[in-house]
Amino acid sequence: MARYDVLLFDLDDTLLDFAVAERAALKRAFEGVGYQYDEEKHLPLYQHHNRANWAAFEAGEIDLDTLKTQRFKDFCGAISPIFDPDLFRRFFVMYLGESAHSIAGAPRVVQALSKQYRLALITNGLKDVQRARLKRWELAVHFPVVVISDEIGAKKPDPEFFEHTLHSLGNPDRERCLIIGDSLTSDIQGGVNSGIETCWFNPRGKTAEGGAKPTYQVKELRELLDLLLDP
Repeated sequence: MARYDVLLFDLDDTLLDFAVAERAALKRAFEGVGYQYDEEKHLPLYQHHNRANWAAFEAGEIDLDTLKTQRFKDFCGAISPIFDPDLFRRFFVMYLGESAHSIAGAPRVVQALSKQYRLALITNGLKDVQRARLKRWELAVHFPVVVISDEIGAKKPDPEFFEHTLHSLGNPDRERCLIIGDSLTSDIQGGVNSGIETCWFNPRGKTAEGGAKPTYQVKELRELLDLLLDP
């Protein structure tokens, strides 16, 4: 398929396995503060507060500085009034930055697509965490352009984020670009907002709801090879 020139890949839960990184960092952060960790109890509790705060951030209800601290205040406050959220946050962020596990199929797909397309990474992650992870990730070399919301002061799905990304790429024709990501609310909605076609990475087979309708949908990354590579 020669329809596109540039592929804009989301990072977490699209190319990097954030769930693996999150579990490991949470466990080690509990060890760092000397508090007994119970994965069945603490992991879903953290995920609840983390997702709620990220959703509020993407919706423009809270700013980035609030996001960085509030999710840990909410989480630690739900565990114990003597649980120090700032100390826990520092441990968690440090350990999260040490994890760079690829999603199944990512190495083969990225290496193959990099031979035919220009690739860029687009992420709403925090700069300290994402830069640390990218230093450890063997596939980062294939992405000469990396756009992190924390560094540019704009976030997906806002059009400003994608305008900055296109400018960083030398302003290619947006009709020749494709966004690939797992989030309907940031990646796919971002494409809708910016007039860029999208491919929804949907490994769990969820139903697309709301106004964010992807151009394509794949359940496994390897499907991108059939979709995007010339026969």
